[in-house]
Amino acid sequence: MDNLEKLVAEWRKTVMTAPNAGRETLDELENHLRENVGQLVRSGMTEPEAFQRAVTQLGGAGAIALEFQKLDQGTWLPVKLVTGLGVTAALAFAILLIARFDAGRTSFLLASHVFLVTLGYTTTLLVGALGICFVGQRCFSDFSPSRMHSLMRTTFTFGCAAVSLTAVGIILGMIWAKAEWGRYWAWDAKEIGAFAVIVWQACFLFAHRFACGTPRRSRYERPRQYRRWFGLVWSEPVIRWTP
Repeated sequence: MDNLEKLVAEWRKTVMTAPNAGRETLDELENHLRENVGQLVRSGMTEPEAFQRAVTQLGGAGAIALEFQKLDQGTWLPVKLVTGLGVTAALAFAILLIARFDAGRTSFLLASHVFLVTLGYTTTLLVGALGICFVGQRCFSDFSPSRMHSLMRTTFTFGCAAVSLTAVGIILGMIWAKAEWGRYWAWDAKEIGAFAVIVWQACFLFAHRFACGTPRRSRYERPRQYRRWFGLVWSEPVIRWTP
């Protein structure tokens, strides 16, 4: 066993020379390597032979570096699509509202309220679309740690943008309602819906930060993490008893 630990330590030093090989990535590769070594030892090989076979199957530092480059190059396609859709929607909303404002059919304050709230709702839907793509991708293959970190940062940024746009839009709507109707808030259907969206967005950001602070889970524990992605923090007691 001591001999195996020395071999693993030397292997880690070699793999650390590969670009983008962070500590979490090395730990993941080491766990995979040890699992392969254990299987080969149980099949009748000695530890040195099993280690060499497992390293050969995993690939050398050059091959690992090449795989890292493949995994980390470029932005994940759904993020590109979501960003493009968001920018397109923002431009379309802006053009539509500017036309209505120029025609005198709406005030600047009301147009700003509609623009920001609509954009905030749209961003929320796009974050949900990213969550669906995320779950679908992990059903078939995993993400590299660096890409996972990038996705977490991207979705949290989108979430912050969604809640900020929605909140500012609601505040502008309250100011407009006070000027036109003499009250800030009346708890009508639209206002209740806006409040529910703000609460959902806040739950998503809270769940997102909470999930990011937890250790990496195995595939059998991932349903809990997936549901946190959608902000369903109240489903934790049910998930805990899921086999």
